[in-house]
Amino acid sequence: MRLDRKVAALRALGPDVAVVPECACPELLLRRAPDLGASSFAWQGDRPHKGLAVLAFPPWTADAAPLAHATGPSALPVLVRGPAPFRLVAVWAPGARELGRALDVLDGFVRGPRVVLAGDFNATLVRRGRAGPRPTRLARRLGGLGFASAYHLVHGVEHGREDHATFFRRGRHRRPGRVHHSDLVFVGAGGGNRVRAVEVATGPEWLLASDHAPVLVELG
Repeated sequence: MRLDRKVAALRALGPDVAVVPECACPELLLRRAPDLGASSFAWQGDRPHKGLAVLAFPPWTADAAPLAHATGPSALPVLVRGPAPFRLVAVWAPGARELGRALDVLDGFVRGPRVVLAGDFNATLVRRGRAGPRPTRLARRLGGLGFASAYHLVHGVEHGREDHATFFRRGRHRRPGRVHHSDLVFVGAGGGNRVRAVEVATGPEWLLASDHAPVLVELG
């Protein structure tokens, strides 16, 4: 929320492409933050102050794919063009069922080379129980499609056993010491998406600004 108050912190990360859930629509955001510097802006949502956005910065551009109207608010298919074009599905998943339906619509879009899924998956990928964390049906589906989380590839850990949190519960709901890792970047197995680096940015400028930490992934 209120990305216009965090523009300096976002620009300091130097993103080529940024996936931003809970983002105001282009008209609102650019009126509040005319210095955003994005070259293009794909967005969809039911409320103008809170939707799912993909921002591209020069020399990159991002345009919503034709299927965007049919996916619902949990997923936004985007065609990213620039030095190394790729297909992106931005994710803001309220639940596994909604994201699963979006993947049904996007089945053809997510197959092939150079496809990335990125965003806030919430609690859709791990089921916790007495025996420890287990992958959900959605997580198994993504694996079957050939997708793997960049963070988990680099760190060699299973879902639910991460060392870094990307989401911090606040107020009376916050549980110190418990890791919530819900912000992920999945790369496909179709080639062209070698993971070079992954970083979870937990500096004070982000911990004070949001209950989510940015996840930076460099692909080659």
